[in-house]
Amino acid sequence: MTTRFLNARPHLEVADVERSTSFYERAFGFRVLHSMGDPPVHAIIEKDGVTVTLARVDSPTVASIAACFIDVEGVDELLAHCSAGGFNVASEPTDRPWGIRDLGVVDPDGHLIAFGERIG
Repeated sequence: MTTRFLNARPHLEVADVERSTSFYERAFGFRVLHSMGDPPVHAIIEKDGVTVTLARVDSPTVASIAACFIDVEGVDELLAHCSAGGFNVASEPTDRPWGIRDLGVVDPDGHLIAFGERIG
């Protein structure tokens, strides 16, 4: 197969798109690329070429594992920022045997967002 995968756009169900976009802006530096509705019912947010889609539903489904995994550089700096900002850090940076150092942060709807940095 010669198909190249270029990006992934996780879709997260949220109860309030405005609340969620504000959280992702403050916690991680995302910005809104596109928003639909007033109040918004759908938004695409972006940081450094990584996009996440937020869609409003009455009862968001929350996975029991990481709903979204984002590769980053600077996982420890992200932890410091999230801790200083009072965001819900679910797991401190952990070195995994498969060569990733990751941490988890919980968003307002309870989604576990994981951030991982390649190590070793």
